Amino acid sequence: MTPSTIYSREDVQTSVAMAPAYRILLVVTEPPQEQYLREYANALARPQSAEIGVFRLHQHRNGSSASCRAEFYTEDCGGMTVPELTSRMSLREHIMEIAESWPFDMLIADWPDADPDMSIFAHIVKDIDTIVVLVRHSQRMVRRVLVPAGGGAHALEGIRIADVLAKAWSLDRQVLRIIHPGPEFWERRADLKRRCRHIRNATLLYLDVAEVEMPVKVRLGGDVADEIICHSRLGDLIVIGGSSQWLMENHASASIPSRVASGVSGPVLMVLTNRGRPSALTDVFWDRTVAVDLTAESKEQAIEMLVDALVDARQVPLARRDEVIAAVMRRERCGATYIGHGTAIPHAALCGFRGLVGMLGVFPDGVPFGKAEDEGAKFLFLLLTPKESYEVYLPILARIARFMNEPDHRRQLTQAATSADVVALLGQAEQEWANERD
Repeated sequence: MTPSTIYSREDVQTSVAMAPAYRILLVVTEPPQEQYLREYANALARPQSAEIGVFRLHQHRNGSSASCRAEFYTEDCGGMTVPELTSRMSLREHIMEIAESWPFDMLIADWPDADPDMSIFAHIVKDIDTIVVLVRHSQRMVRRVLVPAGGGAHALEGIRIADVLAKAWSLDRQVLRIIHPGPEFWERRADLKRRCRHIRNATLLYLDVAEVEMPVKVRLGGDVADEIICHSRLGDLIVIGGSSQWLMENHASASIPSRVASGVSGPVLMVLTNRGRPSALTDVFWDRTVAVDLTAESKEQAIEMLVDALVDARQVPLARRDEVIAAVMRRERCGATYIGHGTAIPHAALCGFRGLVGMLGVFPDGVPFGKAEDEGAKFLFLLLTPKESYEVYLPILARIARFMNEPDHRRQLTQAATSADVVALLGQAEQEWANERD
């Protein structure tokens, strides 16, 4: 687009209306890749009627000289040649150019062996806010999708992709969580058993929010990559979320996904995403969406109090109050949202709702929330999100779980005299996490 190009409002509305709901780009650097990459793309495209584009990078060698030619092709608009690769034009720059003229939601490519090549895709995820699926191909027959998941946006997006593939190919599926028991395992086995149950419940909560049904297996182990390899079996397609952005950009071969891919004989998919970037806890929970020193005799009463607080804060329209309460309680009847550590995350996905809305209530005397008598919730994180965009609160779930895993945080929340005290505590934790990334 040149600076002199001007679009009317009608032009913009027409282009938005005509744009496909979802687009998938295949990146093919060797001819044999296209067939199996297309199989994954077709399966992932089907639920969303996605359009598929193919970027082919042709490399030619003539004696001692080599040349490259790149093509971009879609079924709708046919072939389009993009500028010839030169020493000044990298694969990353070609993909960025395609994204300018043909914005896409997901990129599928062969799993690169070298760290610098992996870094290209890690940077693309960050630069254009897309999902990248990297395929370590295998000719073995696939019977089950295994999803090692530890939380975070990469793993949660991997669960969604695994679910789509399992449905498309009629495969069994399972989520695997590995827990390191720690040195005190033999002295505190009862506590560890309870911890395993809480982690399983928290994982089921993620699946419920994403409207995905998968059995969850929690296993004790040491090195995560070794345990995933040990618990995999012939016929498994492993779908695993990428590691931290820094590791994927610099030392991907040392990451858990790369070690798993090297240790199993079946196919492995790695999912990288910048979507659903974690909102800071203080973006969701601020002075008017935090309440302390609350008392409620039942789960229903506590939820009504939190929803009414959101209505008073003008975060929920009064006209939708009863609908919201009913939706949250309906979800609770399907299974308790207690995740341990005195914490519950009641939630609802609402049709036509906008954004992510949260309300944190501190109930020092506890509210009956879990299945066991001692599972009273002192900390209730109520979350509301659009049914059409559930992924916006998967990352915040991971942040809540991380925050509440610290005993000092729970103690300080209980002792907080005002909502400002709670917001300051959340902000301090966010700053500490930011420092860890720097």
